[in-house]
Amino acid sequence: MEKEGLANILQLSHELSNENRFEQLLHKIVSVCLQHTEAERCLVLENQEGKLLIQAEGALNKETEVMQNTPVESRGRIKRTFILTEKLPLSVIDTVIKSKQALLIEDFSAYSDEQYIDNFKPHAAYCFPVAYQGQLSAIIYLENATPGTTFSLATLEFLSIISGQIAISLKNSDELQKHERKLTDLEEELLHQRGKVQEFQHNVKLLGEIGQDVAGHRSIEHIIASVYQNVNTLMDATLFSIGIYKPEENVIEMPATIEKDQVLPSHSYDVEKDNTLAVWCFKNGKEVFINDFRNEFRKYLPGQEIPSPKVGEIPDSIIYLPIYVHDEVIGVITVQSFRKYAYSEYHLNILQNLAIYVAIALENANAYQDLENSRKEVSNQNTLIEKSSKALAEQK
Repeated sequence: MEKEGLANILQLSHELSNENRFEQLLHKIVSVCLQHTEAERCLVLENQEGKLLIQAEGALNKETEVMQNTPVESRGRIKRTFILTEKLPLSVIDTVIKSKQALLIEDFSAYSDEQYIDNFKPHAAYCFPVAYQGQLSAIIYLENATPGTTFSLATLEFLSIISGQIAISLKNSDELQKHERKLTDLEEELLHQRGKVQEFQHNVKLLGEIGQDVAGHRSIEHIIASVYQNVNTLMDATLFSIGIYKPEENVIEMPATIEKDQVLPSHSYDVEKDNTLAVWCFKNGKEVFINDFRNEFRKYLPGQEIPSPKVGEIPDSIIYLPIYVHDEVIGVITVQSFRKYAYSEYHLNILQNLAIYVAIALENANAYQDLENSRKEVSNQNTLIEKSSKALAEQK
């Protein structure tokens, strides 16, 4: 090869090596092939995980189109997609894939049954594979439709040499894309995690506000109503309820279950007789966590048919938690949804925090009630003393 030709190849190789962006690289490959060979038309086919995609198509005096991602059917080792006959001769591509060698065609009589040849009647074509470390990266198809033209030996030698740089540039571009995608994924994950942190901080603040609000109520009904109004901002609590254990009756009393904004009739579960999730949670002192009720409830109630609720509808997702006061279970708290897989460990954690606030509120309510009862008793006793004193005074 002449010194001028070698210098030209080195210059073109340098230009290709500087194109790291896939789209710009495709433009450069087409430009090199059209400006430095006899080709009047050029297509670049990328091998993307075993599937050929037309990524660039250019012609003399015509703007190059890139990033087409047009699938190509091949009957060779490349995965089939759909028949494409208006772009290039598929049998030529098949031959190059199977042989892994470049193919020069100056007589298309052997491809007379190819629809593309009948339609466009090319006069010469050169198709060659671009491989990186033995793996097919791309196939480049060059074509000339001018009668009497072909591809010279100098052109074939030029393409043989430059194809190595094309393979390296395609590999570098692919690696850059992968790193950029990974960086984008990391940035998106960072934003996602930052959003989760902000959501967590917001929910912690809201939980504290709920706790303060709940602590101010003196009845279980008001506590339930207060939590229900707020808990739905944290999770799907279409049904919310609190059950209080009544030892004298050995039942879990559910005084004010709220479902779909409606207060359901008061009801209770017999701790000895009723085989329900509320009773299981209370007796075992453990959580019930269900995201597909019909398929999961037997983990807690083995051998039982689908239980019907005493009030309301059958939910799909359920969490029950025991309410502890001084290491003693005094009741249960539950959220329920009519969607499958409504809850995660995150929601379970939120409800665990709510259960603590509810326990404090219930203890305060009981203490307040005890105080009120004591005051009434003292008041009654004072009244009796006053009456006795008055009666004695009258007797004197």
